[in-house]
Amino acid sequence: MSSARLVRFCLTILVTMIGAAGGFAAQGNGKGTPGTPWSGGVGITETVEQIMAREEGDDAKSHEHERRLRLHTGEHSQENPFAPFVPQWPIGTNSGPAPLLPQVTGVSFLGAQLSESAEVPPDSMGAVGPSQVAVIVNGRIKLFSKTGGSQSGLNTTTDALFASVRGANGTSDPHMRYDRLSGRWFIVMITIVKHSNSILIAMSSGPTITNGSSFTFFQFPQDFDGGDAGLFADYPTLGVDKFALYIGVNNFLSSTGGNATRTGFVVRKSSLLAGGPIVVTSFRNLDDDGHGNGIKTPQGVDNDDPAATEGYFIGVDSFTIGKLDIRRISDPGGNPAISSSLTLTVPSTAPPIPQAHKVDQLGKKLDAVSDRLFAAALHKNKLTGANTLCTAHNIEVDATGVGVAGGGRNGSRWYEIGNLTTTPTLIQAGTLFDSATLNAKGYWMPSVAISGQGHMALGCSYAASNAFAGVAVSGRLRTDPSGATQPATLAIVSSTSYNLDETDPLHRWGDFSQVVIDPSDDMTMWTFQEYCNANNSWGVRAVQLKSPAPATPATISPASLMVGQSSDLIITGTSSSGSEFFDPGSDPGGPGYPNHISAAVNGGGVTVNSVTFSNITNIILNVTVASDAIAGGRTITVINPDGHAANSPSPLLTITAPPSVTVPPQNQTVAQGVDTPLSVSASGTAPLSYQWRFNAGAIAAATNSSYTRLNPQCADAGAYDVVITNDLGSLTSSVANLTIISPPFISAQPPASQIVSAGQAATFTVGAANDCGHGLIVRQSAARFDYIE
Repeated sequence: MSSARLVRFCLTILVTMIGAAGGFAAQGNGKGTPGTPWSGGVGITETVEQIMAREEGDDAKSHEHERRLRLHTGEHSQENPFAPFVPQWPIGTNSGPAPLLPQVTGVSFLGAQLSESAEVPPDSMGAVGPSQVAVIVNGRIKLFSKTGGSQSGLNTTTDALFASVRGANGTSDPHMRYDRLSGRWFIVMITIVKHSNSILIAMSSGPTITNGSSFTFFQFPQDFDGGDAGLFADYPTLGVDKFALYIGVNNFLSSTGGNATRTGFVVRKSSLLAGGPIVVTSFRNLDDDGHGNGIKTPQGVDNDDPAATEGYFIGVDSFTIGKLDIRRISDPGGNPAISSSLTLTVPSTAPPIPQAHKVDQLGKKLDAVSDRLFAAALHKNKLTGANTLCTAHNIEVDATGVGVAGGGRNGSRWYEIGNLTTTPTLIQAGTLFDSATLNAKGYWMPSVAISGQGHMALGCSYAASNAFAGVAVSGRLRTDPSGATQPATLAIVSSTSYNLDETDPLHRWGDFSQVVIDPSDDMTMWTFQEYCNANNSWGVRAVQLKSPAPATPATISPASLMVGQSSDLIITGTSSSGSEFFDPGSDPGGPGYPNHISAAVNGGGVTVNSVTFSNITNIILNVTVASDAIAGGRTITVINPDGHAANSPSPLLTITAPPSVTVPPQNQTVAQGVDTPLSVSASGTAPLSYQWRFNAGAIAAATNSSYTRLNPQCADAGAYDVVITNDLGSLTSSVANLTIISPPFISAQPPASQIVSAGQAATFTVGAANDCGHGLIVRQSAARFDYIE
């Protein structure tokens, strides 16, 4: 063991203690050094139809050979003694349950190939909008539906795309993003000219690209302010947030090599949205802050949080391996200022090795470029509210996944970083690697993203001495042990060799890749990766990565509803293998997401008015049962925003029939003051409360299957419709007819002293009238009849 490794090994315990206190803390004062915004030209707008009608000329072809000759950026000069020799962070054995299945592959299609671009390498890149997938590589841009169908809206060369601003120079190194906050697609490329080349920007007119939509094009010379004068800006990166585009470049003495400096450009997004003039601020010499820190290949950081106020560049350190550097941009939409280097110690790293791969004949190895970061993105976890940054690169590792020179294989190392607005800390890190002794697969050119659920997806190329170059995907669920990485899924397996006869000592590959989150649901992710699609040909594949299914609906409360009733239903689900309910929420201050969690009560007759997400195993359904709904049990289906559905294995909700009048029968007549038995019968097991009603007036209350008596009073005389209505007023029984009559009374009395002999007939006249205030009782006492009024 080298002395440096021994020191680092001994310091691992100390680093573990530091990490237990919150991760590897960043260094630097974080104070901003202001830049000077520069105004350039206005944009040039062209419709997609105009772009498609233009054929590229031959003037751009000369750049292909030049870009193959570009040298790699310089490597580090020292090791970070505090970087522990571990494959993941936090340090642990992860001896608990095995990591759960991450995102599974869904739609997959070939986006572009060598025969369409004639460029090596492709610089694999893509982006996803609300309804479309765009694939862009060196020399070609194509548009697809999310099912993989090619669309007529855009399919042309990148030189034809940027013809209005590139001059006679060719284009290279594409980066593309769909910006959810502005609803625009942004594309960044560079021109290929030996010195003082330009940065090119294209911005779509809206979220959907059609023949009738348009792009607005901008350009600015990389040395517009006199900085890095005459140098060649190479390998542009791209980050987009609420306020700006962040473009990092490596500057060379010319397009054929000779590394010099690194620069970060902050492009004011509002100036692009207004059509120009474009406003750019440059921050030069990011590779050396004068204190032994500096970013190699500064990656602009994506961030779709509408509440964000700062921007970022991140990269591996130029001087020291096992360390990352962050530069924070304040006031990015106005007068940007840049912080000093905020450094993070990470688990040990090592520059990657040329990637061995299976070939049909002796050939060169595949180029792994360097240990630079390939992409970076900040995203909010919608379940915890935390904003974290994820990024990845390829490094050499040993059979345990530890980054070390001489490890014999390449691994894909990923990082999750938190507290970006204060003191950045390493939350966790992990490595995708092959532990095999022989024919170990190498995983390289990785990119990562973390969804609103907190799940991470990783895409990369893979190859081995016995395996052709294909596409691998991996990742982790939010609930996996910290730092754990899923075993690789070989998403695209190649059966052909890649052994092009090139001038470089290595087969060019990459130079980067991409993983993005679908802006429709904040769940689905897409990766764009290079593989060998035919003999001596590259292809760039678009691979959809689907999140686990919703939790399985298991219980419901209340468990019973009556025909005609509306109510909230609380659904509780059971989670397994990562299944859970999810909704991206309302996104305060932002445009929101078009897809949300939904549900259905199967069997018809029940309308789901709304679904409210409570947590990963609880949602609330507001439903209305139709008056003609059929009684019986119903199953529940819950659909997550990504379209994944889960059904309850058995009926959870019971629909019950309404109450009905059983007594009195139709057309019954009831006298005033006479007790009349009435009853109610209703289906269903839950106690239900009803009211008797004569026309619209309530008479008495009753509960399910209860018995009550009706005693009409004087004022009740007349004809009535009798119904039974539930307490909510939404359920009404069938109608019974009831007539209430008043009894007669004496209107004429016999003389007070009338005498009638025994056996003599006597006539008493009694007049009946509707005087409800009198009743009549006739009594016989001895030989006399008495009446009582």
